[in-house]
Amino acid sequence: MKSIFDIFKIRKDERWLAIVSALIFSFLNFMTVYMYWGRFCALSDNYHRLFVRWFRISGFDPLTYEVISYWDTAYNVYRHPLLAFFMWPFYQLNQLMMTLTGKNFSTVITALIIIFCAFYSSIFLFRIFKEIIMEKYLKYLLSILLFANFNLFIHKIYMLYLLNLLVIIIIFLKMNLKNLNFKVHTLKIGPNVSVGFNPKFFLITKT
Repeated sequence: MKSIFDIFKIRKDERWLAIVSALIFSFLNFMTVYMYWGRFCALSDNYHRLFVRWFRISGFDPLTYEVISYWDTAYNVYRHPLLAFFMWPFYQLNQLMMTLTGKNFSTVITALIIIFCAFYSSIFLFRIFKEIIMEKYLKYLLSILLFANFNLFIHKIYMLYLLNLLVIIIIFLKMNLKNLNFKVHTLKIGPNVSVGFNPKFFLITKT
């Protein structure tokens, strides 16, 4: 009987993608932790002021650091009603680390969360493309293009919607894709590629 955790096993044809993804995401998050560790590892009685004052990644805020350091509804509850609850176990872990070391590990914990979510987002998306796209290199290309845009690749992976949205959606798509019955109308756009349309789905397949 297969375990539900088998979905997280890396398959043979995913190894290179997994290695490259792990290295890139780990490097980017390591640079973030390295840049802010000196200021953000200190304990404080006002984490919001500390993080907001010194955090300098354009377009993003350090609310996750704040919630993991001092658990509160710092997020906009209309946009992220459950995100603070998702962070509660990590807040407890950070409190334990604070007690043991006297340091705030919110940057490290957040980096590990993002690396995990970004890594498996790329793996799960590749599996979806592999099952609906037979072209050998196209599935790799489309998986890479998810993170290829500069702003998305450098900045957007830092957004924790990967935790509370993208990974969950991809897991459910992966589990249910084979059970879907597609009624597709195809439009040929090249010698080996066609685009399929129906009211609910958009597919690229090999003809």
